[in-house]
Amino acid sequence: TDNIYLASFSVIYLFAISSIIILVRYLSLDEVLRCLAFSYIFIIIYILLTDFNNFIFSLGVGEVYGKGFIRFQPLDLHPNLTGFIFSAGIILFLIIHKFEVGFLKKTSWLFLLLCILFVLSASARAGLLACFLTILFVILRNLNIFIIMDNYKKIIFSLLFFIPVLVFYFDDLINYIIKILELDSDTRGIDSGGTGRVELWKMGINHISSNSSINSILGEGLRASSADVIGFSTESSYITIIIEHGLILGSLLIISIYFFVLV
Repeated sequence: TDNIYLASFSVIYLFAISSIIILVRYLSLDEVLRCLAFSYIFIIIYILLTDFNNFIFSLGVGEVYGKGFIRFQPLDLHPNLTGFIFSAGIILFLIIHKFEVGFLKKTSWLFLLLCILFVLSASARAGLLACFLTILFVILRNLNIFIIMDNYKKIIFSLLFFIPVLVFYFDDLINYIIKILELDSDTRGIDSGGTGRVELWKMGINHISSNSSINSILGEGLRASSADVIGFSTESSYITIIIEHGLILGSLLIISIYFFVLV
């Protein structure tokens, strides 16, 4: 059963990669971004129609007795995966707002806001951090005093709006952020000691080092790092990549990600 599951997942993964390769050969970047934007819009509307109550419950830091805070899990996604998906949506709609025209540009802020709320309701801190660092990197890389001067009216208007909000609601906002991101939680809080992740990382490294030479170099295959296969959760995308794809391809994938960001 496990082999069938791994094989089927590998086929789906290969089909997805092949589809992307075909699409980018025949579509321009603008067309790809539009397709992505409309896909996000459809998914967001579908989630709101089918899971609106759970969304509002999680966004209001709703708690269930014996379970604590319930993180939003649309479409049965893991909350962290929800965060990464809709953090990408935040960046996408920022790009759409800057370069698109018509319907997509007019509605971009609405769907950008909904993406932010989905990430918050999922309490996906890693997704928020990745999104923030990406936007900060782009801003610093493209910082231009002339662009700032050209948009000074928008900047002043934004400051006039946000400064009073921060002044009057600062404590409430801080308390809400602490609660929604569970920064003071015993299991996910700042003082939780990593909730055992360091030990899991050590187990992942030991798994790689104790593997056969072939598996260590070439990898064990897609989904081979899942908890039901190796007996524990890696809690690290880097360890997952190396277990599944091997040291050679895994290292190349990790290096290519950083090279792509820097270039």
